[in-house]
Amino acid sequence: MKSAFLMNSAFQEFSNLIPTAQKGIIGGVHDPIANIMGATNAGHAGLFSNLNDLKKFVDYWIGNNNSEVTFTLSDEMKNRATQVAADASPKENRGLGWELNKFGEKSFGHNGYTGTSIWFEPTQKTAVIILSNRTYAKPAAETFDPLTLLRAQMMDIALSAP
Repeated sequence: MKSAFLMNSAFQEFSNLIPTAQKGIIGGVHDPIANIMGATNAGHAGLFSNLNDLKKFVDYWIGNNNSEVTFTLSDEMKNRATQVAADASPKENRGLGWELNKFGEKSFGHNGYTGTSIWFEPTQKTAVIILSNRTYAKPAAETFDPLTLLRAQMMDIALSAP
């Protein structure tokens, strides 16, 4: 993985990134909660990558032995990430960093503020990656976000494929 980085990392080479807002923000975080926290301190926002690196990331999480990631987690940490945390709210199935069981008993993933999404269904060795940016065209008074429905529909289609 050569292009993935967190905004607060030492890597600050933004020349290969496109602007992520009409105002021309490059390499910036849009999540308002992250901005309140001081953007570079929010663990849930500010991850930048490309599809090639995300494919490697998917391979690692679904157990593909050909994965080319530059990090590893212990089996214990991977299990904690993909099992419901003891202190999780009864209404939310969350592990360490992932939302769980939304699309199946073993599924896990994350939906980003700008509409990006990555979801895994390891029993089927399937994942869905959505790279989007709803900050460009979202009307200020919009009450329904069609991207929420689209993300769920795309995962359902992927899981129903032969």
